[in-house]
Amino acid sequence: MSRREETDAAASAAAAAAEATEAASEAATREAEAAAERAARLERQRERARRASAATTTTTTDHRGRRAGDDDDVRDDDARASARARGLTPEAAAADAARSRAEANAKRASTEARRMRAAGIVPPSGGRHRTDDDGSSLRSASASTPPAWYVAHESAWAAFESRPPARITASRVPFPPRSGADLLDAMTRDAEARGGGGGGGGDARRRAFKAAAMRWHPDKFSQRYGARVGVRGGGGGGGATDGDDDATATEEGAVVMERVKATYQSIREAFDRGW
Repeated sequence: MSRREETDAAASAAAAAAEATEAASEAATREAEAAAERAARLERQRERARRASAATTTTTTDHRGRRAGDDDDVRDDDARASARARGLTPEAAAADAARSRAEANAKRASTEARRMRAAGIVPPSGGRHRTDDDGSSLRSASASTPPAWYVAHESAWAAFESRPPARITASRVPFPPRSGADLLDAMTRDAEARGGGGGGGGDARRRAFKAAAMRWHPDKFSQRYGARVGVRGGGGGGGATDGDDDATATEEGAVVMERVKATYQSIREAFDRGW
């Protein structure tokens, strides 16, 4: 073979190798594009599934919300009827209904949050707020606003404080619906939300305890309401009836003050334990 033929053969072989390399590169590019398309399609399918799950959860939540509204109406009617049967004033009856509704709302919100987290959806909350199994609130320093039950309790207390009953019995006092620890936590968060005083969370907690003590310390409570605690109801029969009324009033007064004492002790213990 002549030198020219050898040169032509080498050139042909180089051209064939270049064509093979280019074909292999194009095949690899096509495979990479196909893989990227498959991944994008899979991600779109997952996103549609997430949206469908979220829509289902939202629809279910809306339905439960409407049903809960009906339940609240029934619960309020029951609370008012129970209050009338116990001889409560309209204001105290309204406070009882508000307290019951707030507790039901808090438990319902906790249940919905657990369902949403189980579905992989972040619940709409201002911060992580832990709850126990029955839906009651546990203390959480990350929450910045007081819970609904506390707002309802404060409203009930304001009504009681502005117009205390002429005859105070245990059923007419808006005692805290939660433990002293929960109450102190909620009052601390309320103090932080209102601001003022400086000093951070510790100062807010001290201010909260002071406010709670002014309300629930037995001596303070007795100074403000003692004349109305243990007052006998209107009787008018005389004789043994008067004696029975006096005994009943004394027993009722003792029950009120025992609950006041227990409430204050629970708050005091929570404060002494710290966070």
